[in-house]
Amino acid sequence: MENRNKIELHSDSTGLVIVDMQVEGCERHGPGVKPVIGNIRRLLDRFRGVNGKIIHVQSVRTKDHPEFTVFGRPYGLLLGSPGTDFVPELKPCPGKRSSRKPRTIVFTRHRWKRLWKNSISGLAGIRSL
Repeated sequence: MENRNKIELHSDSTGLVIVDMQVEGCERHGPGVKPVIGNIRRLLDRFRGVNGKIIHVQSVRTKDHPEFTVFGRPYGLLLGSPGTDFVPELKPCPGKRSSRKPRTIVFTRHRWKRLWKNSISGLAGIRSL
């Protein structure tokens, strides 16, 4: 394959974001999601291979979440339930943390600003996602 669309990324300033690749959601989408998981895994392996910065974002809810109390949806993605675990192929490495989001929107300015500035998270210096 010709490599005309090559993009050069630097591992010290580029981050990989993996959002909502959890057991419950992926099972709901059936076998059609398997190729997507495989593609993300290959990208994840490449980032890990160069010690890249990786952000796992996990969707979680509590029973008092408006999704259930106001809109009457059935319980799902409950904090601490097995369904909130990342699919095995995409789990964070041992000792690595994930960021939990209690809402459907992950890209809020406040949340990302906190992640970027927080050197404890190991994400300081990211300029590209």
